[in-house]
Order: sequence, then C-alpha cells, then structure tokens
Amino acid sequence: GINAEYGGVLLSFGWCFAIMKIDWVELSKHNTEEDCWVAIKGKVYDITGWLDKHPGGKRILLIMAGRDATLIFDSYHTLKSIQLLTKRCPVVGDLVSSEHPKFPPMSEFYRSLKSKIEKYFTDQKIDPRYSSSLLVKSFTSILLSILLPCFVFYAISKGQLLLASFLALLLGLANAMVGFTALHDSTHFSMTSHPIIWIIGEISVNICLGASTLMWIHQHFIGHHSYTNVLDESKKMDAVDPDVCTNDPDFRRIKRNQMYFNRYKYQWIYAPILYGGLSIKYRINDVLIMLFTKSNGHIRLNPVDSFDKIIFWGSKFFFLFYRFIAPCFFVPISQVLLMNLISELVFSYYLAFTFQVNHIFSSALWPTVDPNTEEVDMDWAKLQILTTLDYAHDSPLTTHLVGGLNYQIIHHLFPYISQGNLPLVAPIVKKHCEKHGVKYHYVPSYYDAFVGHVNYLKELGSQGIAVEPHLD
Repeated sequence: GINAEYGGVLLSFGWCFAIMKIDWVELSKHNTEEDCWVAIKGKVYDITGWLDKHPGGKRILLIMAGRDATLIFDSYHTLKSIQLLTKRCPVVGDLVSSEHPKFPPMSEFYRSLKSKIEKYFTDQKIDPRYSSSLLVKSFTSILLSILLPCFVFYAISKGQLLLASFLALLLGLANAMVGFTALHDSTHFSMTSHPIIWIIGEISVNICLGASTLMWIHQHFIGHHSYTNVLDESKKMDAVDPDVCTNDPDFRRIKRNQMYFNRYKYQWIYAPILYGGLSIKYRINDVLIMLFTKSNGHIRLNPVDSFDKIIFWGSKFFFLFYRFIAPCFFVPISQVLLMNLISELVFSYYLAFTFQVNHIFSSALWPTVDPNTEEVDMDWAKLQILTTLDYAHDSPLTTHLVGGLNYQIIHHLFPYISQGNLPLVAPIVKKHCEKHGVKYHYVPSYYDAFVGHVNYLKELGSQGIAVEPHLD
C-alpha cells in the first residue's frame, strides 16, 4: 500500500480503499454542530448526522465532540450500543494517538458486572435514571435557595439579626443540597431519561448557585470520572484528574509525588478550615476558564454556543445582583456581606467535607501513567473501585444528607444511575467484587470516613515521609 499524510490525517491506500489514520489533534478540530467527530474504542466516527437523533440530546455529544469518548461511552451505554453506533454513524478512520492516557480494553470483570446491572433493572422494570425522591429534593432545595435570601434580608430590615443569621445558615444548607441533587444528577444526565429535565436542572443550578454547570461537566463528568486519582508526571500538570491537580507549593499535600514543605505538618488542622473557600474558588475558576484558560486542568473547553454563554453570564449576573447588589438598597452592605459569608461557609464546608472523603484517604489507589506507552496499566472499572470509598450504607439518613455519595463506588461505575437507585444495586457490586477478589473500600459511618481523610492529611504532612498507598 501507499501512505500519505495530510495535516493530522494519515491516509493508507490499499488495493481498494483508503483508511484514514487520525491523530488526536486532528480529531479535536471536529468539535462543532456542523462538523462533529468522536473516537470510541480506537475508531473515529462522524456523528454530525446523529446529533438531533441521539436519545440523550445533542448537548452532551457536542461537549464530547473532538474527543476520545470511549470511557464515557462505556459507562453510560449498554454492551450492545457499540453495534448500534457502527450502523448509524460512518467510521471516518482509526485514532492513532491520544490526548489523554488510555486504558486496556473492557475487561471481563467490568463486562460481566455491567451485564448484571443491566439485567437487574430490566427484570425489575425500573428506569435507572428515575428517582422520585431525587426530583422532590431537587425541587425543594432549588425553591428554598431562591426564596430564603428574601427572608434573610427581610429579617435584617426588621432588626432580627439572629433570625437572619439562622436563615442564612439554612440557605447554605439548601445550596449544598442543590449541589448534591440537581447539580450532581443533571450534569451526570441521570435526572430522569429526559434531556429537557437535565437542561432545566442545569439552568436552575446556575441561577441558584451562580456556578457554571458547563464547567462542572468538564471537571467532574469528563475529567474526574474518567481519570479518578490518575497521576501523570510527564505532563505540565501532575494529574489527569482535575480534582487532584496540585502545584508546588500547594495549600495541602495529598499525593506522594508532591514536594514537601514544612507547613504541611499542620495541614490536617488548617486544610479542612480552608475548605470554606471552595464555593468562591469554583466561581472564580468558571470565569477564568471561560475567558482565558479555555481548559480545566487537562480537559479543554470546546467552543461555547450562544445558549451556554447566555446561561453562564446571565446566571452570574443574576446571582451577584440578587444576593449582593439588590439587598444593599434595603440593608447595610456590611450585613449583606455577613449573611452571604455565613451561607457560603456552610455551603462550602458541607460540600467539601462530603466530597473529600470519597477519594483522599489512606487506602486509596493513586494510579500512574506509563510514560512509554501513555497508558494506565489496569482495568478502568477496578481503578474506580480502588480509588474510591463508600460508607454508611445502612443509614438512610446519611444517604439523604449526602445525596447518595456514600455509594460513590457504584456511582463511579454506573454514573447514569440516579442517586435514589444506587442502594438497589450495591449488593450486586459488592458480591461481584468479592467473587473476583477486588477490594471494596467501605467504612460503617461518615465519621469514620472523615477521620480517615484527616488522618491521611496528617500522614502526608509528616516531614520526609512519602506515604505509599496501602490497603487495610
């Protein structure tokens, strides 16, 4: 045959046909509604004609456009979906390089587990994406997040500062519950099976929290869920997972490959206190990514359409006006700032103390990328299990208060399952792990999980000790 290269496309001419060899840079250029490619399992597909026919809507396809979507595709689709894809979308060529680390092909461990979960929901005639409790909690928390600021500042106008402070605390709790429910499940496309509900959920979250769901999708849905705790020292940033990217120095040491600084000795004390700035950090990052960096860690931002720009800037302005500017016409600015400080601290601590315990603990695995092959040499599903901690499965109250994140292992394996349905399949996953000898990290209570996180910060803050991950 004859090989000819044009840009990032290598054409291999055989006797009767041409096979395009496409690198990731060329793939990344095809990321618009008029020209939309994705790579799945080494093949590049032109899905432009499928955008308006996709059962999950075209928005998620445009977010994934120009990328290798294998990991997302496998975790959200049935085992037979790849056969349907090849029938409906033309193959453009073969992907010959990767923007991000690759994993081995789907293992029998993961394949058989997916088969069991699919069979369970089919046999029980349950829509895995539908949970009435999630919808009720989402609606209630959104409504409270919209109404409570009015009551907070009305109480101040009547001289009831103590009552206003209590209501501000409740506002912070309501905001956090929006994060656990509408934010989390709408951006995982698991809030029913209807794309319009996902969009309504996202718009509501943007308005209530002043935080961008589009940026959260890039950080959490694409980056964190695909490459949980994965480190890559060969890149400019030290981790592929945006959630654990750090600088030297950083405000804390959570990875053994970070440089040591003396202040880390006390990080187990001061780091949890600094978690109170989480909400402000995310909102600032939103703007920086939109205007300047165009990426969240290693995860680049595709062109943002007019709809998302309107939602992004409109919700930022609304949040700033509704929570800060408008109240200043009726109450002193100092009290406006104080009430917002109370609600933001409650909001940040609630979210941070819940999120941090799931992946930053002593027994968590920190996988690395082989610099020669640019691959993670382990099964993706097993990686999700070994990097994650579950807790308090026997406590419905805990499950309610943390939005099902105490079933984090199941959520990472099957992110399309609504949080209300995660407990249904936990026994299946646990039994499957036991059968195959895969460690399932679990502690009986949130308290144990939190103590484990603090103890891990204390361990990595010990001078001169590069703590290796270990299994209890």
